[in-house]
Amino acid sequence: MLSFRKIYAEIHENTSPDSVCAVGIHGVMLDHHLMSSWLHPILSSYRLFEEIYPDLPGMGKTAADEFPDTSDGIADVLAYFNRRHAQGRPVLLIGHSFGGYLASRLSGLLADQLVGQIYICPVTVPYREDRKMPEDLTPESSYIPPEPVSAGELALYENAFIVRNAATWQIFRRLVLPAVQICDRDYLKKLQSKGHYELHQQPGVSEKCVESPSLYLLGKKDNTAGWENAIAFASQSAASAICIAEHAGHLLPSESPDIFTAAVQDFLNLIRAPHQAPS
Repeated sequence: MLSFRKIYAEIHENTSPDSVCAVGIHGVMLDHHLMSSWLHPILSSYRLFEEIYPDLPGMGKTAADEFPDTSDGIADVLAYFNRRHAQGRPVLLIGHSFGGYLASRLSGLLADQLVGQIYICPVTVPYREDRKMPEDLTPESSYIPPEPVSAGELALYENAFIVRNAATWQIFRRLVLPAVQICDRDYLKKLQSKGHYELHQQPGVSEKCVESPSLYLLGKKDNTAGWENAIAFASQSAASAICIAEHAGHLLPSESPDIFTAAVQDFLNLIRAPHQAPS
């Protein structure tokens, strides 16, 4: 109970009784700001969604205190959080990276409310050494920041972005770096350790929710999760659509924004009520 009350979330309310709770779950070392920046411009153009962007434990404004340090435990807390907030309304799960890994479990825990799932460069194999990674990680472009920057910050930027330009640099400075600087590294180190990071319970894709429509958005140059691992995961469900961005990495929505927006809009148009058109 205490854990539920201590989760920070950015919420864009929708008082309609027919609304769908769209839950955007971020990746490790990030926070809700990046997910909101990707999704809010799209979701807000519909009259259907109440948007919920939680900060995971040890990240953003959610302290790690009193939270479990396992993926299973965090998924359980998020399931309780979403049930309390949704109050029986349908749920659309959207997860990036580790958030996608958690969403795969949440889709089973919330199967009775689930209307769809969007996985953005999701982790599907918990440990990096077991993932199949792209052979070609050549940057799509090069960029020299106009302002002085430390070697550490530049290395972090270049590891995060395959597409390097003024736009992704500003996203890094505004939305990625601040989150990395305040995250609880001791908590995250334990969370990502053997026995803690992997989901011990079967992800939701193998349960009744396989019939729920899902969209997989994958970057061909994803140097973190690896796109081929997600393909194998998505193939377990006949209701999966897959979009691969050839010139994007792990932060696909920032690197291929047009592809991301078009794919998400097409997916949302499939699951929305017929009378609820974009405003």
